[in-house]
Amino acid sequence: MLTLTADIADLKAYEQLVAARVKRFGGINVLVNNAGLRHRGELSQRSPEQIAAMVDVNL
Repeated sequence: MLTLTADIADLKAYEQLVAARVKRFGGINVLVNNAGLRHRGELSQRSPEQIAAMVDVNL
């Protein structure tokens, strides 16, 4: 078993995560992707950057 963490909004970090997994085990058989971001309060009070970050992480 191998547990790795990375900022999935960072494409380079994601690529490094996959490469480490493939190097150790030769491939990916099961992937549990557990990530989420939520800013508290009214959506109308969020900046465009905050909304973009939520979309990047959550989708």
